Amino acid sequence: MPDDETTDRLRHQVEELRARLEEAEATLDAIRNGEVDALVVAGAGGHRVYTLEGADQFYRVLIEAMQPGQGAASLSTDGTVLYCNRSFAALLNLPQERVSGSAFRQYVLPAYLGRWDAVLRDAATGQGQGEVRLVRRGGTPVPVHLALNPLPLTGAAALGLVVTDLTDRKRQEEAVRLLATEGAARAAAERDAEEARQAGAAARASEARFRQLANALPQIVWIARPDGYVDYFNERWYEYTGFARDEFGDAAWLRVLHPDDARRTLDTYYGCVRTGRVYEIEYRFRDRRTGDYRWFLGRAYPVRDEAGGVLRWLGTSTDIDDMKKAGERQGLLWEAASALLLADDPDTMLKGLFARLAPHLGLDAYFNFMLNDAGDALQLHSCVGVPEGVARDISRLEFGQAVCGAVARDRKPICATNVQQSDDPRVQLVKSFGIRCYACNPLMAGERLLGTLSFASRSRDRFEDDELDFLRTVAHYTTVAYERLRLVRQLRETDRKKDEFLATLAHELRNPLAPIRNAAQVLKLRGPADPDLAAARNIIERQANHLKRLVDDLLDVSRITHGKITLQRERLALGTVLANAVDASRPQIEAAGHQLTVSLPDEPLVLDGDPTRLVQVFGNILTNAVKYTDRRGQIWVSARRDGAGAEVSVRDTGIGIPADHLPKVFEMFSQVDSALERTHGGLGIGLSLVKGLVQMHGGTVTARSDGVGAGSEFTVRLPLLVEAPGAGHPVRAEPAAGPPAGPKRRILVADDNLDSVESLATLLSIVGHEVNAAHDGQAAVELAESFRPDLILLDIGMPRLNGYEAARRIREREWGRGVVLVALTGWGQEEDKRRAEAAGFDHHFTKPVAPEALWKLLAAERPTDGHDGNGKPPA
Repeated sequence: MPDDETTDRLRHQVEELRARLEEAEATLDAIRNGEVDALVVAGAGGHRVYTLEGADQFYRVLIEAMQPGQGAASLSTDGTVLYCNRSFAALLNLPQERVSGSAFRQYVLPAYLGRWDAVLRDAATGQGQGEVRLVRRGGTPVPVHLALNPLPLTGAAALGLVVTDLTDRKRQEEAVRLLATEGAARAAAERDAEEARQAGAAARASEARFRQLANALPQIVWIARPDGYVDYFNERWYEYTGFARDEFGDAAWLRVLHPDDARRTLDTYYGCVRTGRVYEIEYRFRDRRTGDYRWFLGRAYPVRDEAGGVLRWLGTSTDIDDMKKAGERQGLLWEAASALLLADDPDTMLKGLFARLAPHLGLDAYFNFMLNDAGDALQLHSCVGVPEGVARDISRLEFGQAVCGAVARDRKPICATNVQQSDDPRVQLVKSFGIRCYACNPLMAGERLLGTLSFASRSRDRFEDDELDFLRTVAHYTTVAYERLRLVRQLRETDRKKDEFLATLAHELRNPLAPIRNAAQVLKLRGPADPDLAAARNIIERQANHLKRLVDDLLDVSRITHGKITLQRERLALGTVLANAVDASRPQIEAAGHQLTVSLPDEPLVLDGDPTRLVQVFGNILTNAVKYTDRRGQIWVSARRDGAGAEVSVRDTGIGIPADHLPKVFEMFSQVDSALERTHGGLGIGLSLVKGLVQMHGGTVTARSDGVGAGSEFTVRLPLLVEAPGAGHPVRAEPAAGPPAGPKRRILVADDNLDSVESLATLLSIVGHEVNAAHDGQAAVELAESFRPDLILLDIGMPRLNGYEAARRIREREWGRGVVLVALTGWGQEEDKRRAEAAGFDHHFTKPVAPEALWKLLAAERPTDGHDGNGKPPA
């Protein structure tokens, strides 16, 4: 039996394991919910960051490559650290995983929290910058400079933070301050030397201390007289310039100052000398050791006497070249990312990238090779800097051929320097282009080789190490951009296939719907008065209409998503829209035994809208109410004026909506009941369609419910026209048109679906028309030649000859020019309607055609009393 100590130890271990389990479960929930896009995992080799598949955070490549002393992180807009690099965590003396997820302000010393809040506020509208002090683990304060920018490369709102350690700079500034103090003492000692010889020793001691301190500094230190003439430099000046020790004044500056900076620098300096202001400016000095110009920050402070007069100017020149280039390249990387991620095709993408990089790095050419389809060679994808004929000559490289082929084979970068003096066989190709240095990097997506990206210069013999690091980062960005383009193409292709599938699905569903609906009409016109058969016919008709509505909704949602729906706006009364919607839903309402109450205001409410689409909106809401309300429930439809708009409410006594589901009811495929417990059917797209159509009309739609079993209410708000029509608005729809009376006509029906053609022919024959039928396009043309119909109903997808070609051939005949051609098809996209019009059709009906629409067409196109020799109606 274990003793108490063992029991306590086991209990402690169990508690620790439980805590770890809860932490792991919380982490998994965060991953599932999309709250994180990377994991920090501790291992034997230290902490590693794993980016989750699908995360599109391109900045990680950049921030992980930053040098110590300059950290980077991404923050949420409230200042929470989403991700940080190793340098950032090291600055705080904390592990990366401890920093991620924490509030950045907890690392800011309390005295500097106001500055941090100001930086965060400024970043919301542009860039926030400022100096604060952070506190490291252990309590050590660290002076830092913060630069906070909105991240341009992420879908969610986030901020990019760059933190620069100012410890060394602050030390230098403190040394400069001490120099200023010593300089003041030196000037005072010089001033008093003549008055008191005993001060000579103090002056010499001060002079010695000043020189010792000045020569110990890494900066260039100089002293100028009140008129600005420089008469002292420390040792750093002579080491950097190589000048003799008797060269002073402007002549000394101008020999090393960049010609483009000279006028600006001297004007600023002497302006400060005249006014006594502190002097601060950036300029470039030439380094005698390399011949290159480097950036310096020049500062000078006036040393004043007791009366405020300037005794001396104490100045420093601090080398900021590395920091400035790092900042420039940081900006360049953001520009590069923008160029790579905003373009839609690789050639434009890379040319935009090269245009940004070339001036800063002295680049004259780039070459982007990609793996060919067979995967056994490289194919030139894009390039700049060689003639078009040369580009054609190098359009294909074998693995191992030239520099790029070697990089592709070995999957390792190559930098070729002093190319014009090189005998390396790999560089002979680029040597012939006049290239002097050439850097090539593989484009690797994980373990998969995409291609290579090379940059070249004809003006320099080598790239510096930091420039090579920069170009490697650009290659990483390019790889990510290519992967993005690949994913975009995949999504577009998937989207295209989805649209094709939906169109095909609609066509295949509409084809059997047409004969079902025709047969229901035949039963309605000729069927017996038996109430059971009448009820069965009504069921067939209702369900056929319901299925048609589902197909239409599915296609309309896709069209709205792609912006392919155009509203046919007109001036209309809201009462008419609601009456038509109620009439369309009435069979369902009556079948469910619901009590419907409609309340409309006395005043006319006039809209500028598409009547068909608005009827669809309110019809879908009513259908929803019918479906989710138990038998013999109640439904209320009411409308009222609400300021400059109209408010329509549809309320029911149905099953209600749980509070956690209310925000989701307008999402695509949203269902109140779960898949396993679904009792009400439907695709879950009706309300998504409602929201899209209402928004297209400039309105809003909301849902409200007190919970399960408490019913629900949907409210639509639409803008009203300023002026109402003169007459009152109708409150009922016009009755459906029946079969037209009057003279009959000859009609040819052509469809390869036998049930469809026979049911439609029977329906037309019942109402008195002379009908003939064909089952393919060729037969339709031949039969029309002899039958000479007044009107032809043509399916589009038929064997031997499709409907478009059949229509063209009929129109080519003399007798066919006056025939009314009607496309009757399951293809109902706008493009299908345009093709029908181009082929010569007068009308386009999508299956199943509503009998009312058919009767209306027959009434509009006047039948003939006879035919002349060409089959045309008499004039």
